[in-house]
Parts: sequence; C-alpha cells; structure tokens
Amino acid sequence: MTNAHLQRRLAAVVAADVVGYSRLMGIDEVGTLAALKAHRREVVDPAIAEHGGRIVKTTGDGILVEFASAVAAVTCAISVQSKMAKRNQGTAVKINFRIGINVGDIIIANQHEQAIAETRMAVELNPSNVVAWLALGNRLDIIGQHEEGIALLEKSLRLNAHDPHNHMYYTQLGRAYINARKYEIALRYLRESIRLKPDYANTYHVLAICLGHLGRADEGRAAAQRCEQLRPGLMRRRANWNIYLDPESNNSLTEGLRKAGLVE
Repeated sequence: MTNAHLQRRLAAVVAADVVGYSRLMGIDEVGTLAALKAHRREVVDPAIAEHGGRIVKTTGDGILVEFASAVAAVTCAISVQSKMAKRNQGTAVKINFRIGINVGDIIIANQHEQAIAETRMAVELNPSNVVAWLALGNRLDIIGQHEEGIALLEKSLRLNAHDPHNHMYYTQLGRAYINARKYEIALRYLRESIRLKPDYANTYHVLAICLGHLGRADEGRAAAQRCEQLRPGLMRRRANWNIYLDPESNNSLTEGLRKAGLVE
C-alpha cells in the first residue's frame, strides 16, 4: 500500500478492564454485572465525556477509549481511579479498574485497519485484557486473516470461561469456522452458544447457514424459524450478509442459506 492511501494521526489510547473479572463473575455474577453497570454509568462514561474521549470499543469488562491528547487521557484515568477508590469503600462487590495509556501515531488505511490497530494497542497495553483479544480475533476473521482470528477467539474463550457474553463469542467462532469450511467444528461451537443462551437470535441465523452447508436442510429451516420467533425480520435482513471484506466469504454464507432452502 502506498503512503498516499495511509492516514496518520497522533492519539492517546486508554485501555481499561476489571482486575479479576472472571473470579468476580464466578463468585457473584449478578452483583458484579450490576456494580460494573453502575460504575460505567455514574463514573466512567461521564469522565470520558468530560475529557473529550471517544469510546472505540466496549465489550464485557473492557473498554478502549481514544483521546486527542495525553493530558486528557491521564486526567480522565486519574479521575476514574480516584472516584472508584471512594466508591469501593464499604461495598460488598469491589470493582478495581486496570488502566493503561499509550501515545503515538495511529496509521490507518480503512475502518477495519483502524479498529485492528487500536485493538492491538489495547492488548499490548494490557495482555490480560481477554475482551480485547476476543475483539481482535473477530476483526481478523472479518478481514480474511481467518487462522489467526480463530486461534485468538479459541484461546480467549478458554481464558475467560465465566464471561456472560461468551454466547456471542461462540457464535462468532462458529461463523469463523463456517468461513474456514469446517462445518462440524462450527456446529459444535454454535450448539455451545445456544446452551449458554437459548434465546440469542443471531446464533440461530448462523446455525441455519451451517446446517445448510452440512446438508441438513430441515434442521436449518427449523433454526431459521426459531431465529424469526426471537427476532422477526433478522433472516430476511441477513439473506445476503456482507460481513466479510472478501465477497467469496459473504457468498458462502448466502450459499448455506440457499442449501437449506431459505433463499433463492
């Protein structure tokens, strides 16, 4: 790629996650989620807005925020940590944030490369940020780096067994294996997603694609029907799902639905 196609900007990137999140979830899932939600609403998000930050990604216990200057990033981080120290006094569920800051040029060629560059920066700042590894694995799969993406998704799921959002990550992994043409493995991960959250409509959409490729058309149509019950219109909206950069990968998703008799 020539320099004419590259964009460059100086930014301060803050990566934060919760110390011992998996342990806290294992002890008290409901209490941990409620406390984290309250801290985000009352402390973290207002501080980001006050200091001019832009939330790049937030999943599970992790958050990635971009600031125009290092001063704004550091001031925001200090504000959050100071307020959290006070809020944790005398509370049953203590949430401690681990925050890293990096300043440097971000070089991007498109939206996907920007997201990958920022997420890579997050995991470099905090290698134990499992949510950032999951996000990176999913994004790498989308741009066509399937083997690396799948490896990161699988590793992250093993390390983060108690995350309440794992059903989504299992669905992403199932889709990645469909794209790798490994349908039996994809089916196993999709079944696990359904076991964790039986009412997550997106999984049934991907399951219908997988079953179509496996020649199990009746089961594929049943999965599509369940998807429509949970989220009416989703199957129609994703009849030609263009999630991948590679048109051939997108065509493979549509072909799975066609084999199940769900699209013409």
